Amino acid sequence: MLVSLVDRILSVEPFREIKAVKNLSFRENYLRDHFPGYALMPGALQLEAIIQAAQWLLRSSLGFPRADFQPASVSNSRYSKYVRPGDQLLVTATLVGQTGELYRFKGTGEVTGARVALCQFELVRYEDSWSAASGLSEQSAEQLVRLQRDTFARLSRVPAAHSRPSAPPGEPAAESPGGAG
Repeated sequence: MLVSLVDRILSVEPFREIKAVKNLSFRENYLRDHFPGYALMPGALQLEAIIQAAQWLLRSSLGFPRADFQPASVSNSRYSKYVRPGDQLLVTATLVGQTGELYRFKGTGEVTGARVALCQFELVRYEDSWSAASGLSEQSAEQLVRLQRDTFARLSRVPAAHSRPSAPPGEPAAESPGGAG
């Protein structure tokens, strides 16, 4: 999706959970038509905000690999209250399992402590979209990794040097380029 639905990352527990927020305002283009005179954030975009948070969890936990994480499935999505301009949508994505390159998540959305969205989904890791065969040069791939690191640092307000690879529980963390920092 070309629109970022994560305005700020509040917390990250590598390989476990991420919490992020989307501040909804009348400036969101999609609110012009949904609905005229009574703007609401569509449920599909609430789901997209949760998925984008999960993608940030995987990118940061895995050290910003040259890979995309795309939705493979969504199930049991439920929406219980309206999300309107002026609301702050708090999204949580919890990693509940992994099989190979398939990551299973549980996601929630809340506004002022009330749950507004609930879902389960899977993300699959795609390396091919970053390969030379896809037409992406080595330089372009490196620029994309740098952009992801910088964007994560801005969203989480963590200096880019601190957004280095983590490791799953029980495995040593990888060092950042240039040694320990």
